[in-house]
Amino acid sequence: MKRYFLTGVVVLMYACVGAEEAGAEEMWTEPELEMEGERTEPEIEMEEMEEVWPEPGMEMEAVLEPVAVPVDARRWIGPGRGMKGLSLELLGGVGGIRDVEGRVTEQIEGRGFTGALNLNLSDLGVEEGSDSQLLRAKLMNSWVTFFLNYHNGSVSGQGTTESDVRLNVDGVEFGGRVFDYLLIPEGGEYTLELENTWLGFGMQFTPFTINPDGRLRATPWLHLGLQYVEWNYTVDAGATTTVQFDPETQRTFAFRGNASSEERALMPEYGFGGEIRLQLRERAGKRVQLVGDATYKRLDLEDGFGSLSFDNTSFEDVDFSYTSLEMNLYVLFPVNERVDFLCGVYVEQVEMSYTFAGDRRVDGLDRDVTLEYTLYGIKAGVKF
Repeated sequence: MKRYFLTGVVVLMYACVGAEEAGAEEMWTEPELEMEGERTEPEIEMEEMEEVWPEPGMEMEAVLEPVAVPVDARRWIGPGRGMKGLSLELLGGVGGIRDVEGRVTEQIEGRGFTGALNLNLSDLGVEEGSDSQLLRAKLMNSWVTFFLNYHNGSVSGQGTTESDVRLNVDGVEFGGRVFDYLLIPEGGEYTLELENTWLGFGMQFTPFTINPDGRLRATPWLHLGLQYVEWNYTVDAGATTTVQFDPETQRTFAFRGNASSEERALMPEYGFGGEIRLQLRERAGKRVQLVGDATYKRLDLEDGFGSLSFDNTSFEDVDFSYTSLEMNLYVLFPVNERVDFLCGVYVEQVEMSYTFAGDRRVDGLDRDVTLEYTLYGIKAGVKF
């Protein structure tokens, strides 16, 4: 129908133009002459249009014809890490601790009181240390990585207190008795040593790798882990001379003395992260690789510990918050077809806080404990 309609329009237009130039008689007689001779211009145009305009069936075939995809999208995303078999990494490292901030405060129904525990590591000069060790093992395949981390570090400080410092300790002996609280008076000299131990176990799931066949590759992962953390501190504030009793809390403080304390925590964690690998020059049948990775870990628990008791103080519940950002940058040097040597740097920033909710039926005492620090250092090891 389109073809016949367009043909009629062309013929009509031609007829109108011819009528204006040659008059009415030529308009009716010229077609009869042209039929006996050569093809008219409208007929030529009509045939050209037939060659260009597709048949109805041909038009449907052109619409339904699949469009060729120039690049296969699957080449940009590969399953897992894109590796075969198992791989084992063993490494060790040394470093330090810096930006240490720790605080213990207490309140009764939102107000401060005389016998409250108060500890501020920054005020005691405990801010950084140079003694830190790291051991790590990783077993991985294309989809899952299992890891075991051990980290130990220590910090210390000494000086003269600017205000009274009250601590809960494992025990101070004086006069044949053992006291659970220590008071370092304003202007008192002290030496404080703090040692931290971290033992972590977990797994990382790697669902895919971006650009698996390229020189620059990216692999995200999901993280699940369990951290065991232990803090030990020893304080030397001279010889105990007397004791001090606080009637509001019924606590008895040893006035100066030598003591120690130990705190432990078991923390599940979850998070996410990823790595970027840059393939460099070839060596020993493989390529030297520059690897950077980061993992963000956290845990928030509210009313998750139940009733607890520390140093003769009862708490209804404990709220806990923990975050960690771990980053690594290292180079893999192939030694042979089976062994790689790796070396690099690491840094991890940790923040955690406890809120101990007191028993409102007794005294309503609340205790807040916060700790922040940054681990850093160098590491080296082998990969099989």
